[in-house]
Amino acid sequence: MKFASSEIGSKIRNILIAPVLYKCGYIDAFGTGFDRTFTLCIKNNVDYEYKNDEFGFTFTFLRNPNFLNDKINDKINDLDKTTGKSQPTIYRHIEGLMKKDILKRMESRKTGYWEIIQ
Repeated sequence: MKFASSEIGSKIRNILIAPVLYKCGYIDAFGTGFDRTFTLCIKNNVDYEYKNDEFGFTFTFLRNPNFLNDKINDKINDLDKTTGKSQPTIYRHIEGLMKKDILKRMESRKTGYWEIIQ
């Protein structure tokens, strides 16, 4: 927790890549990630674990168990059993149909439904 609580400072591990990522807009600033991450987790009620380890630290987002049991994911499980395709493959095809404006998600993620666009 020393690193996350700012008792010790951030360390740029690759002095060549970090400035390029900053200049390209992929990172906003050096050493501000923990504060923003903790703030967003608290704001959005996301549970997490942080621990120091042999690599420096590990930050783990804890999955909400209800996320895996919602109605939409249950349908995906039915699809993978019916079609014999993996869930990532099914999601990839759904995303492709959405990008082509063939399929649209209506209402909420948990109680909504899919609509085929004519």
